[in-house]
Amino acid sequence: MQKLKSYQLMKKYHFFLLLFVFAALHLILATRFELGVDEAHYVLYGLRPDWSYFDHPPLVGWVQLLFAHWPMELLIKSRLPAILASALSSWMIVLWLKEKKYSSFEIFWAVVGLNFSVLYLSLSLFFLPDTLLIVLTPALALSVAKLEKQKTWKNWLLLGLVLGLSGLSKYTAGLFLAPLVIYWIHRRWLQDFTDIKALAAVALSLIMISPILYWNSKNGGVSFKYQSGHILSLSNWDWKVGLGAELSQWLGWGFFIPWVLLLFRKDFFQFEKLLILTIWGFFGIFAFFGNFLPHWIAPAFVIAIPLAIAESLRQKQYFTKSLRAAFVAAGILFLFLHLELGFHLLPKSASQGLYRDIQGWRDFSKRISDQAETHRLEIAVTNWTFASRISLYTKIEKPIFVLDERFDQFDLWNPKTSQGQDLLILVEKKQAENFWANVSCKEKSLLSEDGPQFQNETLVPFEIWKCLEFQITGRL
Repeated sequence: MQKLKSYQLMKKYHFFLLLFVFAALHLILATRFELGVDEAHYVLYGLRPDWSYFDHPPLVGWVQLLFAHWPMELLIKSRLPAILASALSSWMIVLWLKEKKYSSFEIFWAVVGLNFSVLYLSLSLFFLPDTLLIVLTPALALSVAKLEKQKTWKNWLLLGLVLGLSGLSKYTAGLFLAPLVIYWIHRRWLQDFTDIKALAAVALSLIMISPILYWNSKNGGVSFKYQSGHILSLSNWDWKVGLGAELSQWLGWGFFIPWVLLLFRKDFFQFEKLLILTIWGFFGIFAFFGNFLPHWIAPAFVIAIPLAIAESLRQKQYFTKSLRAAFVAAGILFLFLHLELGFHLLPKSASQGLYRDIQGWRDFSKRISDQAETHRLEIAVTNWTFASRISLYTKIEKPIFVLDERFDQFDLWNPKTSQGQDLLILVEKKQAENFWANVSCKEKSLLSEDGPQFQNETLVPFEIWKCLEFQITGRL
């Protein structure tokens, strides 16, 4: 009897135990490497709160703001939002699949498969706008599933809340609207477009995204102009790049894409399938024009992978050999990544590219800060990816100069011109010749050669220059 009670208790709480195990693994890894390029940039959002930002809507920064002043080590408090979001995302998957009447067995393995995926692991550690969307996409699917059953005030407002939060997270959340409209038209629910409850949901979403509209109205709509040019550019067709982007998904999402493709054999006009196709198709097309990063497609696969696994198990009533093999391969890759990030097993020659953006920057930034204070100079770098880490880790409170012709968030944080300033300039050694051909200094001297270091190797070699009365004379 006691064993039966223990089994029933374990069965009741097995989802929580599963999420706890994955969250614990993420927390252990959180301190094993430093903040990456984008990750550090969004921590800066939290340290410099605003209605919105040049690169993205503000929610990622607002969430970081909640953790920014906690008396904890920077890496842990900066990564807690991602770890918590990952657990919440998996729980949203559980609730959504339960709403779709999948069994506990099917849901359990669907969540395991999702968490085995490389890109899901990345977004569970790095808190990006896409990390918010891995929570909100299954929440959107859940809200639609609830509306399919009951079109109550509560369910309509839940949909409005999810859409509003999605809009505050990332501009590409606008893609959510197309499958919603197509699905409603397919179901012949056109009368809902004039329903007071649906209109209230729309009003709620618009109110929630109003900070973005307000900020852009004050800043000449720079976010909208940047994002439209950044993603919608059609000027650089390259089929090799596009094909490589598509193939990267097979590794990034844990070998489960064949089962995702099988989802579309029937019932094409389910909302979830329309959502998957919209996101996957949109980014798949623009990938052939060089506009693609692997995590952009996360909102599609965060529901596609668990739905595909759950549906396969429902139809077969057991693990097929091929599905079992996919789990084994994904599990091996998952284990290898944890061991590598935790214990650094790869030889230096193979791991330098992996760690160049996530190791050694904290100590390097402190050395740069000390030199800048010693020589009473302001820090300047040649692009924003260096600025994100240097700005976060340096002791100097003054904004960093980014010496390029690209207008971005750093120009909003530091509107002062670099012309005529006395600067401590970090120039990557491989770019030094081109850089100095397009700038001048009244007085210039090489102070040191340095860079972020890991395992006694310099990951990114820099020249550190003192430059008095800096001037740009060409194109950077």
